[in-house]
Amino acid sequence: MLKKNIFCLLLFMSFSLYCYAQKNKINVELLSASEQGCVEIVKELLEKGADPNFQDNEGYTALMKGLAKEEVVKLLLEKGADPNSKTNYGGTALIVASIGNRAEIVKILLEKGADPNLKDCEGWTALMWASYDDYIEIVKILLEKGADLNFQNKSGITALMEASSKGHIEIVKLLLEKGADLNFQNKSGITALMKASNKGHIEIVKLLLEKGADLNFQNIDGQTALFWASLGKHKEIVKLLHENGANGYTPFLIACEYGNLEKVKLFISQGADPNSKDSDGKTALMCASYGGHIEIVKILLEKGADWNCEDNNGKTALMFASSEGHIEVVKLLLKKGANLNWQSKSGCTALICASCGRYIEIVKLLLEKGANPNVKNHRDELTPLMWSSLFGYIEIVKELLEKGADPNLDYIINGENQTALMWFSERGHIEVVKLLLEKGANPNYKTNYGKTALISASIRNRAEIVKILLEKGVELNCKDDNGNTALMLAAEEGYIEIVKALLEKGADPNLKNKSGITALMEASSKGHTEIVKLLLE
Repeated sequence: MLKKNIFCLLLFMSFSLYCYAQKNKINVELLSASEQGCVEIVKELLEKGADPNFQDNEGYTALMKGLAKEEVVKLLLEKGADPNSKTNYGGTALIVASIGNRAEIVKILLEKGADPNLKDCEGWTALMWASYDDYIEIVKILLEKGADLNFQNKSGITALMEASSKGHIEIVKLLLEKGADLNFQNKSGITALMKASNKGHIEIVKLLLEKGADLNFQNIDGQTALFWASLGKHKEIVKLLHENGANGYTPFLIACEYGNLEKVKLFISQGADPNSKDSDGKTALMCASYGGHIEIVKILLEKGADWNCEDNNGKTALMFASSEGHIEVVKLLLKKGANLNWQSKSGCTALICASCGRYIEIVKLLLEKGANPNVKNHRDELTPLMWSSLFGYIEIVKELLEKGADPNLDYIINGENQTALMWFSERGHIEVVKLLLEKGANPNYKTNYGKTALISASIRNRAEIVKILLEKGVELNCKDDNGNTALMLAAEEGYIEIVKALLEKGADPNLKNKSGITALMEASSKGHTEIVKLLLE
């Protein structure tokens, strides 16, 4: 009796599974037909009982799949498709249609009850996506149907911020006309004005300022729109923000920065303080030094401007001039006694500023006057040599080494401590590698992962660098943290010239890494037959 009951139960379950499979089959066919825009097949499948709200593994429905074909969309909605169903990622048919720039479909969905304010998993609404992609017709439709233009996503970003960042001025105008809050800040404190300023969209910056955007709002790091415009090197926007009073910029400071000599003379004659500052602590002398206006710098110094005064970040006029490449201003400030080794709050010096800006003549001048080439900044602990290495400024690297830069100071990049020799070995700069070695660079220095210059050069197939290092008596069989030698890594990659050079100098082909693999095994597994022959000889 028990066996009979079990048999009946199994039979029932099998039948149920069969029915479920058949039902799912028709639903899957509906998804496919909708995606291909086959109206008649969609109609037939729906009449046979296909579920218009069936979702695939990612949560997509036939409605979402069929958005390319208006007739399919209408048919599915008539048959009960839910316009507000969500995918696993939170996307709705309306969001998908908005991303795809399907204005007519968006209209149909909204008429059939699609909620314009539903958000996906990241908090993006259809309006945000349309604003981001510059689909103005869809933006208009969504706003007419009640889309909330001040919704913020999980990062606090609004449609206005996205349109401002991307430079979509017509959408920005439309959103502002409809009442978008132009002073909303995202979770990092960024506003639409900051985004537009950083991206260089001057017409949007003008528009936002006209509409009352607060240009002195600060993000969580205390940075304003002026900071972001300066970071993006958008000088016209910087000027515009200054003219609108950003950071307490007065007409006197503006005249100093933008080189209006006659106005500066007028302000001075009327009693303007040559040491006056904006809210960031930037003085008139710093403004003129940054702009490279030597005649204004001379006037300010004659009137008692303090050449060693610091702004709120600890930067001096000499640093501003050095970072912008104004050598005549640098010369004048040094002649007056400016402190050339002064460090800002981040540890930056005039020499670091000039090195990062690739201003070799200023680098030479500062070094001649006694600038310390081995001073590290505070945040990254990088010296001028390291900065120049990172940026690939070879002429400056040479100059620094000639003037006493320590080639063995290390620095951390992506969690790995490196030296200039490792950096240039990996990138194949033969002349610089030779110079570094001549100046005493340690060829056997190891990173915290056990890499050496030889290993770095071998991995990147820098055969000439490998040969130079070998001539300097580098440790041939040094292993990284995984137990790999330069020979193993070169054999694995098929770099036959490097393998030859290493073997000629006596590299041990029988060493094993931590997985018990030898150079021969590496070469064999990758099919490098010529290297296999070399290793077997």
